[in-house]
Amino acid sequence: NVPSFQPTISLHPSSTHPSAIPSVAPTASSKPSWSFGSEAMDDGDATFYLMADGGSNWQFWTDKLKNLPIDKEEQKFVVHLGSATRVVDNCEETAYFRTQLSLSVAPIPVYSVPGNNDYPECADPRSGWEYYQKHMMNLDTKYWNVTDSNLYQVKRQKKRMENFSFLYKKVLFVGLNMVTNNDDEDETLGRLEDNVEWIEENANAYQDNINAMFLMGYGRLFATENIPFYSAMVAKAKSDEWSDKLIVYARRSSETGIDENVGGAKNFMELRVGNEWPIMDVRVSTKGKDGPMLDFRDAEEDV
Repeated sequence: NVPSFQPTISLHPSSTHPSAIPSVAPTASSKPSWSFGSEAMDDGDATFYLMADGGSNWQFWTDKLKNLPIDKEEQKFVVHLGSATRVVDNCEETAYFRTQLSLSVAPIPVYSVPGNNDYPECADPRSGWEYYQKHMMNLDTKYWNVTDSNLYQVKRQKKRMENFSFLYKKVLFVGLNMVTNNDDEDETLGRLEDNVEWIEENANAYQDNINAMFLMGYGRLFATENIPFYSAMVAKAKSDEWSDKLIVYARRSSETGIDENVGGAKNFMELRVGNEWPIMDVRVSTKGKDGPMLDFRDAEEDV
């Protein structure tokens, strides 16, 4: 039996908050002309899986992922939240390749964002980044025909191709590079600025059709190095335009959990996704008087 979703997080908008423009926020630009998938603007449930890690456990993950239960009306994709390799893998290329192979057996497309073990904590970060790009970054196009999907249209940020986005069921999904780089503050700030710019570009393109925004990255939202990004997102959540929309930031963690009312914004939360089996089965509902609404449960296997 599949366990029921829990807990349920519902957003009931009340008062609005004044707009605030953080220092890393880009200036407003004209609305880009982007294509939409056939279910991009449909009300309903966006249901999907979240997971993290892999590496030398590739055979274990292969066995689990090939047996993911998929209902044709439900789960549409998986997002891997980083660390395709583990510390014990020493950033060897075979670890990236094995994780790619284990993910390739999933019955639905898999998307990926980088984690700390994928390159910044490697002895040679440049080689680690090359391996990640080669084996993980465009994973969704290697084994699944997502470019011809009529459900949603995937976009990549031109200046930072690891960042992706798509609109599905009125939920804007955005994958971001949120690794930790303690050795280069300028790189960190520049990357966070790119991330905020990518979010703003997407929000501007889809603005009238978004009921919720689901951000995905590796690092902690509350980490010191991520304060510029945190401040920008809190300001956005409290703005007049977004105060009645749900904003979720999902990240890799050692345990599952959720922090609500991030930065005092009732519509902003951080979702922690455990790095072990079972992976997380997530639903964002944009339909009905209680929407937008988030809930999640443990995934089960088909037996």
